[in-house]
Amino acid sequence: MKRIALALLVSTLVGTTCCAPTAPLVLSPEAERIEVGQSDPGPGFHVIRGIDAVDGNGCGAFGTRGTFNGALSRLRYEAGQLHAGYVKIISTREPYGDGNCFHNEYSISAIAYGKSPTTETP
Repeated sequence: MKRIALALLVSTLVGTTCCAPTAPLVLSPEAERIEVGQSDPGPGFHVIRGIDAVDGNGCGAFGTRGTFNGALSRLRYEAGQLHAGYVKIISTREPYGDGNCFHNEYSISAIAYGKSPTTETP
């Protein structure tokens, strides 16, 4: 009887821990101003590095379904940490099922660009 009670307690703790919502992401004013698009940023920018952002987690009912807006917020957050001025989205992947599991993750792959310092001519 004690083993059954222990097994129920452990499964309840694991279930509530893996499915607990994450704290909302707070963007800095700098991150909120970062322009995001699918085209090249144009002159005056240089590549910082590639970044990936994921919203959602888990499998089916055992997790949280990700959204584009959630992944975009995480992308802006990461780009803000890099002091980027522009982010070019390379690819997105929506939540999908593969027969064994419905993967809840919404992911965005992108390239972060920084503004190049301008050189003044006398």
